[in-house]
Amino acid sequence: MLTKTIIFSLSFTACLFSAFTSQVIASLGRYVPYKEDRGHIVEQRRSVGSGTRSECEIAFPQNSITLLVPEQKVVHRTAKSKPKLYLNSTVDSRIPIKFALVNSQTTETVMETSIRPKLGINTIELPTQTKLEKENLYLWYVAIPCKGSSQYQDTLTSSVQYKPATFTVANQLEKAKNSAKVVNIYAENGYWYDALEASMMIKDPENPSSIKRLLESVNLKIE
Repeated sequence: MLTKTIIFSLSFTACLFSAFTSQVIASLGRYVPYKEDRGHIVEQRRSVGSGTRSECEIAFPQNSITLLVPEQKVVHRTAKSKPKLYLNSTVDSRIPIKFALVNSQTTETVMETSIRPKLGINTIELPTQTKLEKENLYLWYVAIPCKGSSQYQDTLTSSVQYKPATFTVANQLEKAKNSAKVVNIYAENGYWYDALEASMMIKDPENPSSIKRLLESVNLKIE
C-alpha cells in the first residue's frame, strides 16, 4: 500500500471570501460542538458519492476519495495539538482537490489549500505554526471539483477535537509494551487520529495489515 505525505506550507492565504470557504461557513449551522452531556452529534460525509450536478463533468469516480474516519456521527479526538489527518485515494490525479480546516466556534478558516491526491493513503500534516486549541471543535473539508469548472461535484466533511490524554490514558500509553497496544489504547479511548497514526507507524513484516484491521473495525475498507 502506497503512502504519500502532504505537508502544507504557510504560503497559502486563508481567504474568507473564496467560493469554497463561503460554502464551508454557510454549512456550519449543521454542526454542533461535542459536549459530554449531549453525546456525539457531529454529522459527516467521508466518501465521494455518485450524485452530481447536471452541468458538472465528474472528475473523480464514486468512492475514489475517502476520508479515513469512522462512519459514526462523532467528534474524532486527538491527544495532539498537531494531529495528522488522512484520506485514501484510488486514483493518481493531476486535478487538485481543496482542503480546509475551520474552527467551528469562531468560524475562522485556520487553513485552506489545494492538494493533488496520490494513489493510496495520503497524510495531511498541519503547518508548523498551526496548532489546535484544546477542547475546540474543528471541521475539516475536502471539496471535489468538477472537471474544468469552478463548481464542486462533492464535499466531504469530518471533525477533529484536541483533547489531551487523561492521566489514566497517559499512564497506559507509558506502560504499553508494543505499538499494537498503543493503537488499542488510543482507539479504545476515542483518540481516532492517534490510533491511526500509531497504526501507520507499525513496521512489522509479520503483521503487515494492522492498518487494514483498524480501518475495518470501523467499517472502512480501502484498496
